[in-house]
Amino acid sequence: MFCLLILLSLACKGPETQDTDSDTDQVCDLEEYPQCGEWDLIECAEDGSTSSTPCDFGCNTDRFECNSCDVGVTECLTSTSLQVCSSDGLVESTTTCDFACNTARLECNDCIPDDVYCKIDELVTCGSGGEVATTRTCDFGCTDSDGYGGTEGSCIPECTEHSECDDSNNCTVDRCDPDPLTSELTCFNTVDTTIEPDDGIGCTIDWCDGDVETHTDDNSACNDGFSCSSNACDPLDVVADPSTGCVNTYDHTICEDDYSCTVGDICGPSDANAQTNGCVPPTPDNQACDDSVDCTIDTCLGSQGDSEGCANTPDDALCLNDDVCLPLDDCTPYPTISSVEPSSALNSAPAELTVAGLDFTTDAEVNIAGVVALTSDCDYSGVPTRIVCDFALGTSPVLGDVEVVNNNGLDAQLEDSFTWTAVVDDADFCTVQDPRDLTSQVGIATDYYGQLYLSGQTDVYAKAVTDVAGQLGISGKNATGDDLDPTLSNSWTYSEATPNPSWDFGQNNDEYVVEYTPDAQGVYQYVFRFSLDDGLNWTYCDQDDTTGFDSTNTGTLTVFP
Repeated sequence: MFCLLILLSLACKGPETQDTDSDTDQVCDLEEYPQCGEWDLIECAEDGSTSSTPCDFGCNTDRFECNSCDVGVTECLTSTSLQVCSSDGLVESTTTCDFACNTARLECNDCIPDDVYCKIDELVTCGSGGEVATTRTCDFGCTDSDGYGGTEGSCIPECTEHSECDDSNNCTVDRCDPDPLTSELTCFNTVDTTIEPDDGIGCTIDWCDGDVETHTDDNSACNDGFSCSSNACDPLDVVADPSTGCVNTYDHTICEDDYSCTVGDICGPSDANAQTNGCVPPTPDNQACDDSVDCTIDTCLGSQGDSEGCANTPDDALCLNDDVCLPLDDCTPYPTISSVEPSSALNSAPAELTVAGLDFTTDAEVNIAGVVALTSDCDYSGVPTRIVCDFALGTSPVLGDVEVVNNNGLDAQLEDSFTWTAVVDDADFCTVQDPRDLTSQVGIATDYYGQLYLSGQTDVYAKAVTDVAGQLGISGKNATGDDLDPTLSNSWTYSEATPNPSWDFGQNNDEYVVEYTPDAQGVYQYVFRFSLDDGLNWTYCDQDDTTGFDSTNTGTLTVFP
């Protein structure tokens, strides 16, 4: 691209065969090189024809605007007063240029387009709008022999020593050396990635990323060797060491022993007692273990104590009257038993027993001669001096101790103070009354009758004796051996019998009846049995009218399909 400086009156220059003053020369043709008349620039239409609108100046970039140049060419060729051109070749400013317009740089151009050699002695610098900004001397030597005029040797060199070439970039090597093209002294700023530009901070890694000075935080450079501290390189932190850039933060939780009664277990590497990990050993604080119990010795033992590190040791010596030190109750007396009423009871019947004494507790366990009452069966409303318990059954006849164990574990005993007695209430006589033997079929119901005699009861009262249980027992199918004896075998099944409503209870015996329906073919034995103590003891009845039971004299039921 060439911009010509025109100092005198100029005319557009085209092919030599054309007349620059001809009207036909003003016709614009997109496919040819149209020429303009001297100073009279015209506007081109889109189809290449001319317009009647004249132009004062002209630059064209295929926009069909005022044109003093070849169509499609961006540089200005001529003008009476050159204007500043935009990058698309349009007139951008009314500010005139003293020299030719250079659209490649949007400036007034006082050198040839490559801007390598000086054209005149004093060169100007244009602003972005094309206006003249400053004047400067030529950067290179201007000689008469270079073809551009100017005063020989009037330009000064760019530098004379290395210090003049400092570009304030720590990642470049700055030197003033001869230019290999012009041999003139010139500044060279060469990037050197081996340079480590020190920022004065000990924990950063200094390096050059191309020509960019870079400082990377290196946390490992801040390791203080203590496991209870976290180490970071953070020069911008307000608490960072100004020389190293390190921030060493103590994490006291690492040194915590998790026992609330210890104190001082912190991360303190500078402490004289600090361990190798930087932790200060904890100090026990016994007061932190105070359980508000006067008779315990409170000690902080750390790992040897409870979950809080404490030990609260009872000391009976701190109690009066032979009381016991209980951690939850302070000094506590043992219970005492003065009596149990009654002092004996049948082992086969329910009994209500009252234990009297001192210092009983609610939910205390009561043991009467080996039988422990359920707490739900005891009345503790008389605590601390009385407990009343119901016992469903006793144990085998025995003379035994009465014991009370309070809910705090303290107990009392009254030796040989209660007796369980045994009285077997057997019927005087019973029998299988009817049928004595029977043949039947599956599904056929039959009434079975049994009779009971109790001296002084069934022969006295004209109604059935109360508190008597009667049952019909049926053996297993085709039973043999011990299974024939209901007193020895558990294979028998029983059905409840009730007093016979048709019976005359004014007689010596009471009679019971029950209906039974066999459900399977086979041979079965059957008996009656009676109990006077709610089933604890039974009197078995055969078909003999005498007393006693003989398993070979039971009733026989033969069942056919």
